[in-house]
Formats: sequence, structure tokens, C-alpha cells
Amino acid sequence: NTELTYTIDVTAPVVTITGIGGDTSSPYNISDTSPLVTATTDENANCRASIDGDETYAGMLDDIDCTGDGGTSHSCQFGTLSESGSTTFYVACNDTGGNSNSAANNAAAAAEIDASTPTQSGHSPASGTTIYTTSPTITFSSNENARCRWSLTDLAYGDMSGSNTCDAGFATSHSCSASGLTGTSDIVYVACADDTSVYPNNDTIASNT
Repeated sequence: NTELTYTIDVTAPVVTITGIGGDTSSPYNISDTSPLVTATTDENANCRASIDGDETYAGMLDDIDCTGDGGTSHSCQFGTLSESGSTTFYVACNDTGGNSNSAANNAAAAAEIDASTPTQSGHSPASGTTIYTTSPTITFSSNENARCRWSLTDLAYGDMSGSNTCDAGFATSHSCSASGLTGTSDIVYVACADDTSVYPNNDTIASNT
């Protein structure tokens, strides 16, 4: 007689999101508003991606068609997205046997999309006031976690001296121990960088305070 051996595959691919906007570690925190989402599957598959909700592979027909069809590595390029504290990305795939991910077994990962530099407020002593020291301590707040530096020269954050760092770590309350003022009409420049994991948003000369 003849023995017929078959491999039976009735399960959808196992999908893993491996990166969003260049960030390869969860929680994802990016400054790219047109992020590339990368994913892998445990078998050869075609994949789609969406931010429109928890959908099936078929339901993502009008969303993002990822490259890498027929393989196990997939790249899903999104268009311009809005900045958000949390955007959830979904990836669903279909294997060569037609087994597709449902909303229950697709892959999902959230990312913060932050493309803006930190905003400073509440400086004390306030700009324009008279002070009675050439080494003032300047305190202020930022609207997000940031690390800040000060300078007596108009510079971007990356060009200010690391020895003029205001805080030990990222925070929203800051204290800068300035020094070297001459006692005339002095200007102290303060620039900050946020804690975005990939390509942090750093103050330039145009955006410092």
C-alpha cells in the first residue's frame, strides 16, 4: 500500500512587533511621525498593519500593506501620524495556507509619538527682573520629562557644556546653578532635551529660552 504523509497547518501565524519608528525596545517612545513598524512571523506570511483598531487581516485590506510578503520579516511604513501620548499599532498576517490572524491573535504595541521640544515655564527669577547675585539659581518647569542645560552664549542644547547641566536626570522641575554673570544686562540661555528613546527632541538656538 501507499503511505501518504501530510503536514497540517490550520493555525494563523504568530506575529511579533520588533520595532516602531527605530525604537526596538518596549515601551516604544519615538519622535518619528511617519514611523516604520517592523515585525516577524513564525512562518512565511503576508502582513498588513493598522492604527484604526483591533482588526483581522481581512479587515486591514484598506490599511498599510507591509513589505516582506512570503517571508518572516515584515516592514510596515505608515504615513504622517499625529503626535500622541499613546498610539496603538496592529499587525495581522496571512500564511501560505490561508490561515489569517483574527483580532484575537494579531500583534499589538503602543508607542508615544513626540516630535516637539519641551516647553519651559515659570522661570524664577523671572526674565527681565533685577537680581542681586552674579550666580543665580534659576528654577522652572517643563511640560514633559526633560534634561536641561544653561549657557551665557546662545547655543543649542547639544552645544552647551555638559558641566552646565541643570539636573541629574529627566524631570519636569529644574534648577540651574548659573555663574559667571558680569553684573550688567546679562542673558542666560536655557535649552532642554526630552526623554524620547529614538532621536530625542533637543532645543535649537531657535527654540531655547
